[in-house]
Amino acid sequence: MSKRAHNFVDISGKKFGKLTVIKLAYVKNQTTYWECKCDCDLNKTRIVQKYLLTSGKIYSCGCSKLKKIRQNSIDKMIGKKFNHLTVIEYSHSRRNKMYWKCMCDCGNPEFVVTYTGSLTTGNTKSCGCVRSGLYTDDISGQKFNMLTVIEYVKTENKRAIFKCLCDCGNYINVMAKNLRNNNTKSCGCLNKTYASFNDELVKYGYETRRDPNKKAYVQIKCHYCNRWFTPSNHQIHNRLKAIYGETRGSSHIYCGTACRESCPTHGQISYPKDYKNKDSGSSREVQPQLRKMVLERDNWECQQCGKSKQTNKNLTLHCHHIDPVANNPIESADIDNCITLCKSCHKKAHQKDGCGYSDLRNDRC
Repeated sequence: MSKRAHNFVDISGKKFGKLTVIKLAYVKNQTTYWECKCDCDLNKTRIVQKYLLTSGKIYSCGCSKLKKIRQNSIDKMIGKKFNHLTVIEYSHSRRNKMYWKCMCDCGNPEFVVTYTGSLTTGNTKSCGCVRSGLYTDDISGQKFNMLTVIEYVKTENKRAIFKCLCDCGNYINVMAKNLRNNNTKSCGCLNKTYASFNDELVKYGYETRRDPNKKAYVQIKCHYCNRWFTPSNHQIHNRLKAIYGETRGSSHIYCGTACRESCPTHGQISYPKDYKNKDSGSSREVQPQLRKMVLERDNWECQQCGKSKQTNKNLTLHCHHIDPVANNPIESADIDNCITLCKSCHKKAHQKDGCGYSDLRNDRC
């Protein structure tokens, strides 16, 4: 055993702060060192010099300092935001890691418990809503397709739901995810008549309005009696096909069977299938006298390629309007507005952009 210090005093059993002296550990250079046990939850023991105990410079196993450091860390972390998570309170410590209870911006009422390193490195950014595409900011006032977001309603199954006003006047609750992904574009009216066909009908000269009783539907005037009514989708489809030149006939829209049967133009076709003009040999209805005058003026020659009827008796010549009749019907019989073309050159003339036969019928040339 080492020699005891001069003026040795036994302090076994005494308490200094949180440390209780158990026994003398050893003496070194006439200085005593004592084994002490701390009152903290860790129940740690440490060897401390007598002077440091009696002077109060050491009063615990280090837990007090750790607690102070921990409290400072807690004060700094509370209220701090990491991506979509806001730290609410300290949860616990495990394996020298401090865990925190966090609240996600998506409104999920359940706490997200994670440790400091996961927050600072960005390994944990949300409650899981970001990865699944459910997260959303406050989107009140924004417009998605036909829906204008009015206000936040609730969060259900980690999904934020907003109240929206549709352009047709109806209100609907929609998940933010469906708004952002364009899965929901309207209150349902987009699949109905108004939103689908209104612009097209107006484009081709129809006067439209919303159905007073069902705002999601469009109303137009009957082709015969001029009365407002709500047409079926099938009627509008057929009329638009006729306008586009996809079907023969006009397919005008009538409010009922009586108007359709009474209309003198119902079922009429401008040029029936396989129709041929006996005088001209052309499927285009041109005044025979005008055609003859134009061909004689041009000496029965195509003004584009130079082919002549005199050298080729089987050659088919057409009277072509330079300014389409659809654009200038007043001068349709003016010889100066006409030119002689062979069948192939006439076909090429109508293959130019915007001057196809369907374009001429719809006044688009």
